[in-house]
Amino acid sequence: MKLIDLAPSVTDFAADAAVSLAQIPPKLHSKHLYDEVGSQLFDAITRVEEYYLTRVEQLIFTTRMAELARVVGPNVRVVEFGAGLGDKTHRLLSGLDDPREVVLIDISKAALLSGATAIETAFPHVTVTAICADYDEAITLEPHDDRSVMFFPGSTLGNFTNEEAVVFLRRQRALVGPGGGLILGADLIKDPEVLIAAYDDEAGVTRDFNVNLLQRLADAGGRVLPHHFRHEARWVAEQSRIEMHLVAEQATAISVLETSVSFKRGDSIQTESCHKYTPEALTELLAESGWSTAQIWMDDERRFAVVWATATL
Repeated sequence: MKLIDLAPSVTDFAADAAVSLAQIPPKLHSKHLYDEVGSQLFDAITRVEEYYLTRVEQLIFTTRMAELARVVGPNVRVVEFGAGLGDKTHRLLSGLDDPREVVLIDISKAALLSGATAIETAFPHVTVTAICADYDEAITLEPHDDRSVMFFPGSTLGNFTNEEAVVFLRRQRALVGPGGGLILGADLIKDPEVLIAAYDDEAGVTRDFNVNLLQRLADAGGRVLPHHFRHEARWVAEQSRIEMHLVAEQATAISVLETSVSFKRGDSIQTESCHKYTPEALTELLAESGWSTAQIWMDDERRFAVVWATATL
């Protein structure tokens, strides 16, 4: 396994948090949710009853893998953004025809190394490269003789605004080059009660995941009392998205570096946006980003979509 360590430092995190918290309204970037503890908590989220996304996406991959393998073709290099512990990578590699290389990219080094080690053990014939980095930044890869395929499952694209998604997808289209492919997971619009429950499970795992961001800020030297905040998931119909917030339950303040932000009871910090799509909106977004949508697979209830697209020439 080859490791390329471009991980943001604790200082980078604190500086980014200081800028984000000073915005009106205050925010913290969702990428910072995924430290070692956050990655473990998110893995637990994918197993709770209310969080249907992972189960339904896995169902689509299971039932459509033969079709997917046929359109992807043999001997590919798979490049996965937000690889985490690598469970989805493992299932994809198992179904493809003789994949040659996998490049795993994640901001959490602990999760990345764990996933990369497991994949290297399970697929000894596959070259494994692990890049610890913020995948929202530009990443370059060594030349590859065969087709490169970007793998972006789990509806992570929904964390971007439409404008950010276009920038990201255009960058990855340039990364895989002409003839390259994209395997994309995307959550679809549905009953808001179902959506809210998926991001506010009864067991409180998503709550712990969200509040852990404040603990991470404290560990980075910020002055914050995590127990002064509660987790809240909101459906914003105008934006077709779920928002995760940390809501102040009393007057409090957060200080990081030279920035200090005061909160009244009820004020909140937005920590994540999770946009939901229609198949038509996905097709339009991909076309704007330089991708040609070749296939969209959905479950019978149209809860989730897996998209195969190719880079336009």
